[in-house]
Amino acid sequence: MRLFIAVDCPQELKSSLSQFLKNSFQTIPQKGMKWVRAEHFHLTLRFLGEVEESRVQLLEDTLTDSLGGVQSFSSKFTTFGFFPSSKRARIFWIGLDDSKEKLANLAKKIEEGLIVNNFGKSDKEFSAHLTLARFSLTPLPIVLQQIEKIKSPSFAELKISQVLLMQSVLQPEGPHYVVLKQFLLVHADEAFS
Repeated sequence: MRLFIAVDCPQELKSSLSQFLKNSFQTIPQKGMKWVRAEHFHLTLRFLGEVEESRVQLLEDTLTDSLGGVQSFSSKFTTFGFFPSSKRARIFWIGLDDSKEKLANLAKKIEEGLIVNNFGKSDKEFSAHLTLARFSLTPLPIVLQQIEKIKSPSFAELKISQVLLMQSVLQPEGPHYVVLKQFLLVHADEAFS
C-alpha cells in the first residue's frame, strides 16, 4: 500500500485557493505545467511509500501514540515558492505563516514514532507547504514574473485539528486518495478540562 500522512484542507479553502489560482494564472502559458486538482490539496507531513498491509495496524498505533495530547492550531498560507529553485522549478507551492514551526514539531513527533517502530527515516527534511503545480519543463520567465507580481495571498485560516493516514492509489488519470484513518488533535479548551 502506498501511504502518506497528511493534513487535509477544508472544502471552502480548496475552492477559494482554486479560484485564486484560476484568476491569477489564466493569462500565462500552461505548457509543461500541470495544476494539482483542488480536491487533492493537502499538506504532507510524511510520505511513507509502500507499506505492507500487515504493518498498517502498527502504523495506526504509532500515530495514535505520537499524536496523543497534541493540540490543534491554525495557520495561514502566506508565501509562494519553488522546489528546488525558481531557475530549475519542478514544483510550485504555497507556504504557511509562522505556525510552520508548530507543523514542523508535529511532523517531528510523527517522524520519531515512525523511526522507533522501524518505518524508516524520511529522506527529505520537512517543509510546510502545499503543492499547487508541477513542471515537466523549466517554466517560462513569464510564469515566474507573473508569480512575483501576485500580492501575498489571503485565505481563510487552515485549522489543523486532525491528521490523516492516507493511501494513494495510482490510476491512469492520476492518483486517487483514500483516507484510511483520522487522528483528532486535542482542542485547546479540552486540554485544560
